[in-house]
Amino acid sequence: MRTRRYPRDIHDAFVRRVFARTDTVSILLRHVLPPRCLAYLDLNTLELASADYTSRKLGRRSSDLLFTVRLRGTSRRIGLYIALEHQSTRDRLLPLRELEYLLLLWNRHRRHRRRRAQTLPFILPIVLLQRRAWTSPTRLSEIIDLPPEVLAAFGPPVELEMIADDLSRSVLDDPHPDRSTVAFVELARALLHAYRNPPAQTQERAASLVPLVETLMLDPKSSDDVITIWAYTNGVFKKGSPIHAALHRAINPGSLSMTDEDILMKPWIDKGMRKGLRKGRAEGMQKGRAEGMQKGRAEGMQKGRAEGLTEGLVKGRARSLLDVLDLRSLPMPPATRRRILSTKDEHLLERWFRRALAAASVEEIFAPDESLSAGMGTAK
Repeated sequence: MRTRRYPRDIHDAFVRRVFARTDTVSILLRHVLPPRCLAYLDLNTLELASADYTSRKLGRRSSDLLFTVRLRGTSRRIGLYIALEHQSTRDRLLPLRELEYLLLLWNRHRRHRRRRAQTLPFILPIVLLQRRAWTSPTRLSEIIDLPPEVLAAFGPPVELEMIADDLSRSVLDDPHPDRSTVAFVELARALLHAYRNPPAQTQERAASLVPLVETLMLDPKSSDDVITIWAYTNGVFKKGSPIHAALHRAINPGSLSMTDEDILMKPWIDKGMRKGLRKGRAEGMQKGRAEGMQKGRAEGMQKGRAEGLTEGLVKGRARSLLDVLDLRSLPMPPATRRRILSTKDEHLLERWFRRALAAASVEEIFAPDESLSAGMGTAK
């Protein structure tokens, strides 16, 4: 029997999906930074920076997210970069890889200022570590090949210390006013922490996640977050395992207002996951009809989702298209980004998305059908 295979970067894509938002990353920062540091940061000014940081040597760092934030208590508006990274496996050279990334950012800063910059922006490196990555070094001095006493005498020529989060602590005490956002971050961290970590996959732990799922499902604005949580759960946890079973019962994929096209619009869901989602939805519908869902709750959730899905689907498809353009490193002028985000036609966005998977240029994606027919022999 063939085992299911999922994309190696499913964890990276999940982290990007969860934390590429200022409301979720602000919760993370309040969790990992000490109060003395948070006192200087105005988290209301968080902005997601351009993700187009690539080089032939490094390739695309698909899980990295770069934010800027303003400092409090200064007469100048000083920018501070927050480099958020995720690591799912042990990487002995993780600090060196991070240093290379920081150099890439600093050189890009100088190029943008035509090399006239006499100072460099401060970069705060944060890494989320899953269980298999817990033994990865997070300080550059840890991978210098010198006896400890010799290194202590000379000191490292360059030091880099990353802020490591092993995902083991809860964020439920965060003061964020939107409790569904807190529940989303708590669920995401719990699932990342539980992957290949048996002590975090007990029946008791799985049961503790159910109220968080219910909080999400009762918020119409969180319909896409529910799909994100279920797609990752179904992708990395075995069917019948405590976490998979508990979330399957709580979410009941058959009740999700999600068509096959919606599933296909998730660029980080592969063929196996799409099949699993469809199967889970069919099983959920059958089980729901057999057992009978609580009518009031089902109707209320369906009504809430219907109000948010129309707008949410359009925005979700636009975001997915931007993700594909970003992942393929296709040049995207600001006007193109505005055009995508302002488009309200779901079918047009879907057509652009399918073209983006193989197009050689951005112009080819937005070309009229007849142009593609003449140049490629078929219209997509």
